[in-house]
Amino acid sequence: MGQQQLLIAMTLEYLIFAMMLGLLSIQVKDSARGPKEWAAHAFLSFMGSALYILFGRGSSMALYLFNTALIYAAAIAVPLGLARYLGDKPRWGWMAVVWALPFLVYYWFMFVQPNAVVRVWSYSLFGAGVFLFSAAYVLRRAPADVAMQARIAAAFYSLYALLNVCRILVYVFRARQAPILGSPVSDDIFYIGALFIYPGMVFAELQLVSARLVQDLAKAASEKALMAREMNHRIKNSLALAESLVELQRGDNGDPAFVGALDSIRSRLHSISLVHARLYHEGADGTMRADEYLGSLAADLCDNLGYADLRADLEPLSVDASVAVPLGIITNELLTNAVKYGAAPGSRRLALSLSRRGDEEAALRVADGGPGFTEGDEPGLGTTLVDSLAAQLGGSVRRFNEGGAVVEVTIPLPSRGTSR
Repeated sequence: MGQQQLLIAMTLEYLIFAMMLGLLSIQVKDSARGPKEWAAHAFLSFMGSALYILFGRGSSMALYLFNTALIYAAAIAVPLGLARYLGDKPRWGWMAVVWALPFLVYYWFMFVQPNAVVRVWSYSLFGAGVFLFSAAYVLRRAPADVAMQARIAAAFYSLYALLNVCRILVYVFRARQAPILGSPVSDDIFYIGALFIYPGMVFAELQLVSARLVQDLAKAASEKALMAREMNHRIKNSLALAESLVELQRGDNGDPAFVGALDSIRSRLHSISLVHARLYHEGADGTMRADEYLGSLAADLCDNLGYADLRADLEPLSVDASVAVPLGIITNELLTNAVKYGAAPGSRRLALSLSRRGDEEAALRVADGGPGFTEGDEPGLGTTLVDSLAAQLGGSVRRFNEGGAVVEVTIPLPSRGTSR
């Protein structure tokens, strides 16, 4: 491959990476700084190389200086991107000096006092200095959580700096009389090396950006979990206050029917409060163990009702909070009715079970040892509430007699529900 073909290949490589980094900077916006400046590095390098390919050194002095200025500015964009990435304020004055001095040296020894050797040293030492500074800067300033990505970036920046040094050495010892862009040895080595090293630099910069995005996502998830915990804590406290108010109202009234209604309200509030208490302690992802929750709910309810003969068989099952709340209220209603109507004299059997049916369904079953259902039973508020909540979950309710009343509620399991 000739020198012109190598230069064209390197120029197209600059264009591809400029487009890729530019699209990335648009997508991440302010989530991670740096890609915009690194895209500018690739784009300015492309423009400078493309202008040289199109017009060469036979173009006007102004155009030639313009494309040289673009290439010098492209190198400055690398440490500028690092400074933006690491949250440092760019020192524009120093950057202007670093850009202007070697550019003026190049101009002087190109047009005023032509000297190819000095131009080689000026151009290549500038590139070596900028990329060695970038390597040292990212290693020194990068936080510990991107240390590995920083080392990769520093390695490729150092390789690119070494490539510039090699260009000087090869030019001095093998082609000292040839112009900087005319040496068949030094320029070919530089172009070939750049074709292989530059993708590694871009890869390292992408790794830095992806690491920062992952950190931001983790931070956002942590903040979201903290907010969810705080919200569940506040809801739990509000429900506890509501329970206390109901209990106070209950103590001021002697009407048994009114007291019974208040007890039903309080137990329903308690079943919802238990959900948020558990979410506060274990449900950072919005899920909770339904078996543990229903076991605690049943124990509290039976204790309040003065019933001590509950048999519970609860299979480990995790569900969303949106399923746990109605499931808890259903359990509360079924157990309350079972104790109220199924605890016949001499029969102290009350069973609660929760089980999976394959991977798509779960069944909640409450059975008592009472007289069972009769054809003349009128549905009360509790029955209506159970049917309504089961329908809300997309499930079904089956009532039958089997040595007493049995109510079985079957609900579909969301795809995220998993047993533990």
